[in-house]
Amino acid sequence: MSKKHINEFQESSDYVILNNPLASPKFIRLIGKGKEMTINDTYTPKIFYEIASQLTPQHLENIQRNQSVVLEVQIKDFLENIGANKKNYKHFIESVEIMQSNLLRWKEGDNIITTAIVTKSIHNPKTGRVTMYIDSDIAKRILEIKEDGNFSFLKSNVFRLQNAQAIKLYPFFKSWLNKGYYQTDLVRFKEQFGYNTSGYKYWSNLETKVLIPAVEEINDRTDIHVSYEPKGTNLDGKRPKVRGVGFRIYKKNDVKLVPKESPTPHEPHIDTQAKPLFDDNDHVSQIYTILKKISIAEKPSEVMAKVMIKNLINELGYQSVKDGMMGIYDSKAKPKSIAFFTLANIAKYPDYERTKDQDQERKHEDKQREQEIIRKQRLIEEIKKEYEIAKTKFLKKTFDGMDSEQRDQAIKELWDQSTMKSVYFRSNDIRQPNTYAISSIALSVAFPDGYDPRSHLKQFALKNWDIQIDYDESGNVVLN
Repeated sequence: MSKKHINEFQESSDYVILNNPLASPKFIRLIGKGKEMTINDTYTPKIFYEIASQLTPQHLENIQRNQSVVLEVQIKDFLENIGANKKNYKHFIESVEIMQSNLLRWKEGDNIITTAIVTKSIHNPKTGRVTMYIDSDIAKRILEIKEDGNFSFLKSNVFRLQNAQAIKLYPFFKSWLNKGYYQTDLVRFKEQFGYNTSGYKYWSNLETKVLIPAVEEINDRTDIHVSYEPKGTNLDGKRPKVRGVGFRIYKKNDVKLVPKESPTPHEPHIDTQAKPLFDDNDHVSQIYTILKKISIAEKPSEVMAKVMIKNLINELGYQSVKDGMMGIYDSKAKPKSIAFFTLANIAKYPDYERTKDQDQERKHEDKQREQEIIRKQRLIEEIKKEYEIAKTKFLKKTFDGMDSEQRDQAIKELWDQSTMKSVYFRSNDIRQPNTYAISSIALSVAFPDGYDPRSHLKQFALKNWDIQIDYDESGNVVLN
């Protein structure tokens, strides 16, 4: 990735861009390490990615090592962005406090640096805002992106995740996306991600509690698709010996979105009413009803059985799995365990071949609908990203175009009005307005009657992309 593209990602608050070492399992674990793991594992990483998305190279200009970068978050907005409600307000505060107590340590030359991500926080319950002081060495480490060995993602991808294991694994998988494959020893994998405890002693527990829910949510809610394959011996038997695990990672949709100046020929229609691939609960329940009729020596739990059925449907399609299950039932087979129900065995039984071609065609159509939904989401995110970049350039140009007397007066007024100078001025110095100050001043000059971000984004999409957008009742962007 070129330096220019790196800078664009760093300037956009919609994206997170990091070097690969910051996706290491050890680092990710340290971010959210705390007593209430279900809460901290969910909130703390998202707060870290919010911090990373807000940091820009300008924050490090003229900053001393004993100083901090000051960032401000409106808690209500943050909770809405991650799909939480105001009842979870206290979780945000607790997670920030966790980030103040968890220490990160790394070597830099002959020095070993030890620091917390957040060195201080100031919470104003009346305004619902939290001001966070980010250690300058941490900020530097996040912002020093190499042109190779980096990875980026839309912040909204990780914000949509609700499963703690998915949040932990998604950035790691993103860092391996260019390779497309990651394989590791099972013992090492457990040690890396903190699964080397009694609760994950057996592969079945690790798969059920970690891999299945994490991979399903990542595949359902993000821009990548992950599949995994256990490595070992007797994998189809009653007592498989899993020694390792391999992951395949690829993008869901590689279609490049471009503005109307260079349109893509035969642009497919985006169906805003497209339905999901299948009704999970209905189809899984129907096949589970068939499965219960089959005489299995070691009867599986309902949870395990339904997880297996859902995986089979994702691979073969509903109709093929249903026909295969009926074939097994009609044959009076008596499997020893749930391990019998593999893709290969399902395919052996009557009626599978009869419906295979039809089902593959249905799967292809469903996949196309899914890609159109993803395409619509990515198109909206791309428009918002381009708009933010264009807005930043416009505001900088507006600020630079002010005469010196007008600029000095505006800076002084902002200085006098600010209760916390450090939010707008580096080193609490009126002579060093930061990017937030520049944007605030330029907005008041360019839009003296008030700035309406929604209407301007709509105009931008229509002018630059020839696309009409609007907002739903929740304030989310939708395509007309």
